[in-house]
Amino acid sequence: MFNTQGKKVIVNDILTSNYISYLTWFGNMDVDQLKIHKKIDELNSLEGISGYVERNFGDRYFSIENARKIDAIREKIESYNDLNIREKAFLLTSLLYAMDKVANTVGHFDAYRRKMDNIKSILLRMPEVNNNNNIGNEIFNTDANKLVREFKADLVYIDTPYNSRGYESAYHVLENVIEWSKPEVEGIAMKAVNRSEKSSDYTKSKAPEAFEDLIKNINARYILVSYNNMAKKGNSRSNAKISNEEILSILKNEVKLRCFQLISMHLPPVSQK
Repeated sequence: MFNTQGKKVIVNDILTSNYISYLTWFGNMDVDQLKIHKKIDELNSLEGISGYVERNFGDRYFSIENARKIDAIREKIESYNDLNIREKAFLLTSLLYAMDKVANTVGHFDAYRRKMDNIKSILLRMPEVNNNNNIGNEIFNTDANKLVREFKADLVYIDTPYNSRGYESAYHVLENVIEWSKPEVEGIAMKAVNRSEKSSDYTKSKAPEAFEDLIKNINARYILVSYNNMAKKGNSRSNAKISNEEILSILKNEVKLRCFQLISMHLPPVSQK
């Protein structure tokens, strides 16, 4: 919303897959869109190959046919030497969204469905981006607790992990394919053996201390905090790492606090006529 109004937007995410998407949507490096269109047409016409995705994720998260096609597309993108960073991000973002549409999951990659019922063919599409609104934007792929020390803003929006199910684990397949370092994987879910690099303090017992450090070092007129508080309603992995009381106490020490509660409303169905 702010980007469409021409305001400067600073975006940060620890996941490479999200960072690549943000470069596409909010970056300001020039892009030859005609060239990208031609590349996407070429990628869509490729024949599948047997590779890393098929071996590890085929007949699990993707059909064998789609896994082979992803292997071919990802290897081809890596071979292009006539793209700038953002142009490559366009192709990877197109692949990312296409993968998500044909994934045999229920929204994340902690598990896959036993029955392979998503068999439609993967298809890359051109990201629709308005480059005129991206002047001055900055995109980062780093630790937010360190990054906030470097900026002053009108509004800072925070959406931290809230339980021990880290995002690097929930979206490991997308992250793996985008980074394309082809790590060794293990377990039924086929997650990378070493995922500690992107693990977050917000998924551990030290989450309250991390949150307090973050709030104390934000230089902004307004701070908007979103936190999905599961409290103690789920199993141990789903339980919130920061209580409502801790969140409010930390915020009250640093800012003038206003709280809003989102109330679910049951609306009549929309007419199909």
